[in-house]
Amino acid sequence: MKKIVVVFLGLFCTIKAYSQNVGRVEMVGCFLEDCRGLSAAPNIEFGYVTLPENYAEPDGKQIRVAFAIVRSQVANPKPDPVIWFEGGWGLPSLNNIFRLARFFPFKDRDLLVFDYRGSGYSEPGLCADLGQKNWELIIKDLNFRQFNDSINALAYDCLRQLQEQGVDYRQYGTEIKTLDAVMLVKHLGYEEVNLLGVSNGTMGIQGFIRGAEHAGIKIRSVISDSNVPMAGYRHGNSVVYYNHVLENVLNDCADNPSCARAFPDLKNRFYTFLRELEGKPLISTGKDQLVFNRYEINGMIHQLLYNHKNHKDIPILLE
Repeated sequence: MKKIVVVFLGLFCTIKAYSQNVGRVEMVGCFLEDCRGLSAAPNIEFGYVTLPENYAEPDGKQIRVAFAIVRSQVANPKPDPVIWFEGGWGLPSLNNIFRLARFFPFKDRDLLVFDYRGSGYSEPGLCADLGQKNWELIIKDLNFRQFNDSINALAYDCLRQLQEQGVDYRQYGTEIKTLDAVMLVKHLGYEEVNLLGVSNGTMGIQGFIRGAEHAGIKIRSVISDSNVPMAGYRHGNSVVYYNHVLENVLNDCADNPSCARAFPDLKNRFYTFLRELEGKPLISTGKDQLVFNRYEINGMIHQLLYNHKNHKDIPILLE
């Protein structure tokens, strides 16, 4: 905790000293691949904020963070917007801006959405095809050793690409992208904000709170959904946690008479099913080819287990 506060203080003091070189905001037209949603949501504005890649070197290499503002359409909107912090390791948000605008419940305030540095429409994009390459590996249905070696090779190839492009990957973590949000708010002229985030985005919220304290930005409210502690990274053990929860669900079904009658020996049958998929996945061909191998099936169940309300339906899904 002390380290984080010291880093923020050091970075922000540097920014203040060179503030004339940081934070140019440029409003632009819609830069999405598909802008048709603007016909139903003309109150969305798009822009970029220019920021240093390394805040300790404000006159060095510059990047651009893409953002959008969903303007409130009420007669007298409140002056403090809501900032959306996306979950995941660094998922982009702006591709979902029309959906976010549609379901945003606070109509009396602006909604500020941005793509974390290095992702989505922010520039530069870091290894933008990495997700597609990962998917191509998944549907090859490799054995574990082949899959693990191939995933690692993709990661090292990405690092080599970044080195060749002169990108310092160390400047694209949660701590720095949080500071981007502070600078974006400051240069848009907002004095008070509300924070809304989910999952790993809650770490960004916690970092924003620390950065805002030293930037003179007031925080009116925070909605932190499925909070992730700043010092508690759990991604390295996600497979262990997944297995633990799935085992509990399957064991509970076996111990419940009505579930056990409806889905006899479900745990053993499910694991046997996964083993039988080795080398011969279920493939559905149509407009889009769907490949259900053990990676995809476990990935789907893993996502469903995020919401405990889904746990009771896992047995019928597996069946």
